[in-house]
Amino acid sequence: MELVVVDKGVTRTVLMAGELRFSDHASVRNLIDDFEMPRYHSFEMSLKNLDFIDSAGLGMLMLMAEAAEKNGVKFQVMDAVGRVKKILDHADANNMLNVIS
Repeated sequence: MELVVVDKGVTRTVLMAGELRFSDHASVRNLIDDFEMPRYHSFEMSLKNLDFIDSAGLGMLMLMAEAAEKNGVKFQVMDAVGRVKKILDHADANNMLNVIS
C-alpha cells in the first residue's frame, strides 16, 4: 500500500493506493497514533486509488474509526470505487464507518 498524506489546517487527508492488507498494519498504526495529536479535527481516508482491501484491511479502517471517535476526531472514508466499494458494501461498512460515496 502507498500513502500520500495531505495536511490542510486541522484536516488530514490520506490518499491510499494499491492494496490494503494485514502486512500494512505498521503504517496504519502510525496513522492511528496521529489521532492523539489535538491539531487534527478531521481525518479523511480517500480510497479512490485503492485496488483491493482484505478483511484485515477492513478491520484496520474500523480501528482507525474507533481511535478517531475516542479522540474527538471526525473520521470519513471516501471515494471507494470498484472492488473496494463492493467489499465495503458487502461488509455493510457504512454502519461501522462514515463512508462517503
